[in-house]
Amino acid sequence: MKPRIIILISLCLFVQMQEFFARNTDVDKPFLIPQPQQAIYSDDFLRLPANISISTDFDINAKELLSDILGILNIEVTEASNKDSFIRFYTDSNLDNEAYRIIIDTVRINVYASDTQGSRWAIQTLHQMIRHIYFTYPGQEKHLLVADIEDYPRYAWRGFHLDVARHFFTKEYLLKTIEHLSFYKINKLHLHLSDDQGWRIEIDKYPLLTEVGAWRTFNKFDSICVREAEYNPDMEIDKRLIRKDSLYGGYYTKADMREIISHAQKYGIEIIPEIDMPGHMSAAIKAYPWLSCTGNTGWGMEFSYPICPCDPKVIDFAKDIYAEIAGLFPSAFIHIGADEVERDTWEINEDCKKLMKKNKMKSSEGLRTLFVEEIHKSLQAIGKKTIVWDDAAVNNISNDIYITFWREWLNENADMIVRKGHPMIFMAWTPFYLSDWPSFERWKELYEFDITKDFPNMTDEKVAGYQACVWTELIPNETRLEKFIYPNLQAYSEFIWSRERNWDNFLKRMKLHNRIMDKEGIRYHSYD
Repeated sequence: MKPRIIILISLCLFVQMQEFFARNTDVDKPFLIPQPQQAIYSDDFLRLPANISISTDFDINAKELLSDILGILNIEVTEASNKDSFIRFYTDSNLDNEAYRIIIDTVRINVYASDTQGSRWAIQTLHQMIRHIYFTYPGQEKHLLVADIEDYPRYAWRGFHLDVARHFFTKEYLLKTIEHLSFYKINKLHLHLSDDQGWRIEIDKYPLLTEVGAWRTFNKFDSICVREAEYNPDMEIDKRLIRKDSLYGGYYTKADMREIISHAQKYGIEIIPEIDMPGHMSAAIKAYPWLSCTGNTGWGMEFSYPICPCDPKVIDFAKDIYAEIAGLFPSAFIHIGADEVERDTWEINEDCKKLMKKNKMKSSEGLRTLFVEEIHKSLQAIGKKTIVWDDAAVNNISNDIYITFWREWLNENADMIVRKGHPMIFMAWTPFYLSDWPSFERWKELYEFDITKDFPNMTDEKVAGYQACVWTELIPNETRLEKFIYPNLQAYSEFIWSRERNWDNFLKRMKLHNRIMDKEGIRYHSYD
């Protein structure tokens, strides 16, 4: 063959190889959500073997998590010393809490973190990277791009709130949801465990709370669900939770909750329990009528009758409840609610009148403040921190109480609350309530939310973190719940984690995550 022809053929092959790597490098860049703070990829590759050895230096929870994830992908897993393992772990005290670094070379994967949380998030990033190549190259040899990823969260509090009181969701479903939240690096799960419609957690000292309070006859929202289910199967009430055709309910035993908490800890998620008092207590009052100032349940101008904060026996009840909750949940935080309190029954109660006079209260609002402070002191005494909804911050309360801000129509209150010194968890209605029917516009608004635009004098630095939430009055089953959560959760996770965000690039990456959800049977809302 003539030298000139050899040169031309070689040149053509070189150009084709360059084009191949140009095409495939972009494809192989993992479609990660949330986007890491910094990720550098090269054209070199690391081949994934059929058997992957992981370092014994990972802590036991991170090691189990990594083994489970690789097992799901049908990769055989063994353990080895750090120097002999395919996935190595190194403690790096220079990294902040929850931060991690992943260095992938042509021989192995190296994970660096200063704490367990950082190693968990590194594992979830690897999880997404491996998922990406399994979808991109089905049936082929698997490889990862050589990479150097440095990552850390934008906020320490990245919460998700789920209302299990209006409609109940099983232990098994919560375990599954925890895994999805962790996949997107959400680290707090706020469980709304009590409300007018149901009491969902076992309390040893007051067994009627679940024997009676966990069950209800169909209410107006259940009736709406039943009516709409005739033409929309997504509205069908979960039959597993119905007794005698019209009695709805369910609750978690303490054993159930311990299993949920243990699973959450393994996946890097802290369970924040909420028992909402003094309002939203009809389920408890139905079980123990003496809790109310009137001796029964009822409804005022806007909200249900609250428990009576002027009766020492009722205060003891509340303290007993929170003491049991504190003993069950390892979280440093307990949410006591204190929102939407109908105070009419207090204002006509003689004991309340005396208490108001004794404390020189100008209005019955002072009774809510007194209740919050009493419970706050009792929680402090057992080493717990108190969270309330922003309704309770109308009067001055202890400034070490955390506030969940939700009432966006009082947007000027946000800055007022943080100026008083309260740590704030920001959960304003329009962007972060996922309970409204999803739309493309709301999805994008959540992703691009900027607190400075609608909240006077507020900045990101003034909040402890953010929280997305779902209320379930009209969400009676798992299928419908998932259509409200996903893909809003992916947009929220990138908003709360990543400093740099790009909507068009996010949409590109969502194509992979839709396929992941399809594979896992998640019934998400499609915007196609």
